[in-house]
Amino acid sequence: MSRTRIFSILVFAAALAVFGIYKYQEFKTTDQVGPRITMGQESITVSVNAGEEELLSGIQAVDKRDGDVSESLLIESMSNFIEKGRRKITVAAFDSGSHVTKASREIIYSDYQSPRFSLSAPLRFPIGTQDILSGMDVTDVLDGSLTDKIKISTDYSINTGTPGDYPMFFTVVNSAGDVVNLPVTVQIYDPAEERMKPQIELSEYLVYAAAGSPINPAAYVREITGEGASRENLLISQEIDYNTPGVYEVTYQVTGEGGTGMTRLIVVVSE
Repeated sequence: MSRTRIFSILVFAAALAVFGIYKYQEFKTTDQVGPRITMGQESITVSVNAGEEELLSGIQAVDKRDGDVSESLLIESMSNFIEKGRRKITVAAFDSGSHVTKASREIIYSDYQSPRFSLSAPLRFPIGTQDILSGMDVTDVLDGSLTDKIKISTDYSINTGTPGDYPMFFTVVNSAGDVVNLPVTVQIYDPAEERMKPQIELSEYLVYAAAGSPINPAAYVREITGEGASRENLLISQEIDYNTPGVYEVTYQVTGEGGTGMTRLIVVVSE
């Protein structure tokens, strides 16, 4: 082998060694680890209206190279409920080298309640109706209005061309995965047959009652109209177990010269 070739190999080996030493030193001096996240409490209780600052309260992020980088902390995601009113958030912190560290914290809402339905009119519709959700709304403490999220169960069907009482099931889900079901009775009627019947107007058509706290159904009767119909001949039927959370119905009937009119009040007994 020529001296020139040997010299070239030695030069290459030396350069490779120098490069290796350089990379090793660079590795030792370069920050390879993200910030360290610490928190005073891994579980906190807050209002549903708590903002990001409150949710991050007591959490710090310190980087070996950059020092305190708590200002970089942010909420990356929120889980669905582990159980109603309890979920986890994932927080993240960054350093100047774009290294990311994540940690989780449990959030317990002190004032959470499931989405609530409301009705501005009874679930009674003339034959041929196209919208059985008319008058129904849903509000949620986390998401606001969920009215456009109401789903109609495919397990039941309504023949809007035939008068009668039809069972139906409405469902809504909020952003935390809380599912609320509302089983109801939808009445389809023939306007020609209803024209002369007495009418019963209620102040509300869906109410919530706390378990163990009965309501007075008669208190929701606003007005009764129709010849010969009055509060004196109003019949109220209810089978509500106020000790068992669920959805119940109160039926009101009144008879006058034009026949018998009826309406329903939905009562949701909450936990």
